[in-house]
Amino acid sequence: MKCRFKKPEKTKRYNSITEELRENFKPRKKEGIKLAQSYKRLNNLRYYDRVKECGSLLDYNSSDKLVNANFCKNRLCPMCNWRRSMKLGFNISKVVEYLQKDYRFIFITLTIPSVTGDKLKETIIKMQKAFTNLFSKNHVNFKKSIKGYFKALEVTFNNKTTGYHPHFHVIAAVNPDYFKKSNKYYISRDYLLKAWQKEMGDNSIKMVRIEICRDKKTGSGTKNIRSAVVETAKYTVKSKDYIFKSYKLTDEVVSTLTDALAHRRLTSCAGVFRKAIKLLELDDAEDGDLLHVDDESTDDAPDETIYRYIWRNDNYILAYIFNPDGTATDVISGEVVP
Repeated sequence: MKCRFKKPEKTKRYNSITEELRENFKPRKKEGIKLAQSYKRLNNLRYYDRVKECGSLLDYNSSDKLVNANFCKNRLCPMCNWRRSMKLGFNISKVVEYLQKDYRFIFITLTIPSVTGDKLKETIIKMQKAFTNLFSKNHVNFKKSIKGYFKALEVTFNNKTTGYHPHFHVIAAVNPDYFKKSNKYYISRDYLLKAWQKEMGDNSIKMVRIEICRDKKTGSGTKNIRSAVVETAKYTVKSKDYIFKSYKLTDEVVSTLTDALAHRRLTSCAGVFRKAIKLLELDDAEDGDLLHVDDESTDDAPDETIYRYIWRNDNYILAYIFNPDGTATDVISGEVVP
């Protein structure tokens, strides 16, 4: 049966700008301020300034669509990770929809035992190399069966054991005949586990998953393709994994994660996924524009009225209205500025 892809649900639409600011932006802005304060305590003033200002200016047009914002693109920033996750989800959905006529999909999760903070950076480097090596001549099933993939890194932190758990989520494209009994290059869970253990040099690894992507989950060994897209596109690190009541623990984890993730690609693609992304002219979700995250995003027309909201006193307030005639109204003072 051919996998018929259903698009993930669209980003929630709000009844007003005020509602969207309250429900979407404000909670992430407040978490971002906590992250900025941690950077300040760590004396990382460059990151402090960038994260503190992130999302402090938001421009909406007359259609209640966001048309301008000052996003910082910090790897831990809750605001930017949210926008990045939406964009990743949109891009992966577009690619899967485009490829579904010729391919089916499998969902792979590659894990390792948790590591201490001082080992996190080198472990992520080792995992990246190990994943690349899965497609070497030593593991012919990967090279023969997988025609392309999208891979994302996720890192979670357990504040009880103080262990870090980096792992990969992968959506991979395979030919329709991949699931036939005659296919000698089929990747079983045992094959996946042994290959991953070998490349990581760690036989203590026990948790890996490989599942068939379908429209609906139909039993063990299958995964709803929509949930596979969501899981692959979710944040690399969630704020609950580094923001704690304890400033000491927060700063320790923020410092560790910042060092481990700095200057590193957290997502990658290959094969038919890479070709589709290029053909569909999709912007890079990791380092690209975080303003336009789906097909409903739009640029403002020059003759539109623009409403600028700014962050002040722990809330977003309407500060300026930029009129089509080139004048601007200072909402706070009531003055019209030429």
